[in-house]
Amino acid sequence: MSSGHRDGRRPRSLVGFAAGCIGALLATLLAAPGAPPAAAQVAAAVSARAGLPDRVIPANLGIQVAWAFNRRGRSPDDGQRPWAEGEGALLQGAGFGYVRVFLNWPQVERMSPTGPIYVFGPQPYDFDDMVATMHQRGVRVLFVLCCAHPMMGKPITDATRGRFAAFAAAAAARFAGKGVLFELWNEPDFPVNTAIPDDAQLSASLSLTIEQYAALASAVVPAMRRADPNVFILGYGATECAHNPQLPYMRALGERGTLELFDAFSLHTYGFEARPEEFEPCFRATRSLLERFVPGRSVPVVNTEVGWSTADRVSEEMQARNLVRTWLVGMSLGMAMNTIYDLREDLYPGALSERENRFGIVRKGLEPKPAYTAAKAFIATLSGFRFFERVACASPTDWIVILRSDTQTAVAAWTTAAPHSTMVGLAAGPMYVVGMLGEERTDTVPTRGLSLTISGSPVYFVRAGNQAVATC
Repeated sequence: MSSGHRDGRRPRSLVGFAAGCIGALLATLLAAPGAPPAAAQVAAAVSARAGLPDRVIPANLGIQVAWAFNRRGRSPDDGQRPWAEGEGALLQGAGFGYVRVFLNWPQVERMSPTGPIYVFGPQPYDFDDMVATMHQRGVRVLFVLCCAHPMMGKPITDATRGRFAAFAAAAAARFAGKGVLFELWNEPDFPVNTAIPDDAQLSASLSLTIEQYAALASAVVPAMRRADPNVFILGYGATECAHNPQLPYMRALGERGTLELFDAFSLHTYGFEARPEEFEPCFRATRSLLERFVPGRSVPVVNTEVGWSTADRVSEEMQARNLVRTWLVGMSLGMAMNTIYDLREDLYPGALSERENRFGIVRKGLEPKPAYTAAKAFIATLSGFRFFERVACASPTDWIVILRSDTQTAVAAWTTAAPHSTMVGLAAGPMYVVGMLGEERTDTVPTRGLSLTISGSPVYFVRAGNQAVATC
């Protein structure tokens, strides 16, 4: 975990959060010159996606982007480097299926003599160009509709809710047919912790009471559906499971009918960063409440944020291990979105704590950390694969996960215990082995099975055909 706080959450200052939000506005994701040969086909495929991503790698794997663009196509560190030569090259090089971006109310709404207008580009933040560029490359966008307005505060009165709903409806209409998803607010259940100033400031910015969030959703969701009947809306980046597994906030929203408004329900799995394998009971509890309060319709549960700061207690190697294990655990639970926070270390010296600055899987100078290398290797090795099953092992701390593509079978193996030897029963025959950071070798499985040492770093075994069976 990235925090020593009792509730296991990462500390985030209000300034830090605002910087991250503004940064996440990604106003001008310009591509390298020239579109890919199949750009039209890729864009058409994205347009056809009204729902969640397919549960196939890499469509179901995403990254939060948290850098600012205040001039067209330029990076924020020096204002000169084209995005396509920096963050863009890293984003595209890793192969993520979608990006999560904050679309903030105060950055879009402007006042005119006739009333509010909504500006999505080109100045000061070019959301239009960002969506067009991602759309062209087959990368989907998840917009987080947020946050308090400096002139009006949070949308907690009839008047401000109406203004926020109009902004959200304008966004739904603007990006209709482009495969864009929307998440309504961010962590409204974030706990107030006045003993920690950063958390108290963040709560003042994000936290909404149950009644406030229920009223907001009741105003916003119908307005968005009127603007675009096919809009896909997630609620709401829930955080409470780690600190209150009884889920009182979610339960109360269910009793008010709020959960029925959403097409999917999103979690932020902080509190389980060190051992993502321990998240399953939280997932099951969330799933159970949705089944209770939204009978007759299966509401998907997805993970739209988790990350690890390498400032102090988490090593860069641990960040890499936890990233790929989080993805594998999420896939084993059927999650169609598995989102990492975030791509690049923050670029706001003096505005953020060092811990907050260091969540990125790429350093400020654009040098990849091991987590980026691990993500890239995971996607390169397993692109086109889907989760098939987890094999029951004698020890519950050993994980053997089978994934399948149309023509191949892959086995991911790791343990939450100390490294030890085990026998993995794979069908005899040739295979290639890929380490967590992309180290490759070829091998042959003997008829008696494969003896290997497993550790906290997953290893992938890939072979042709769908007949291979793994036991342990």
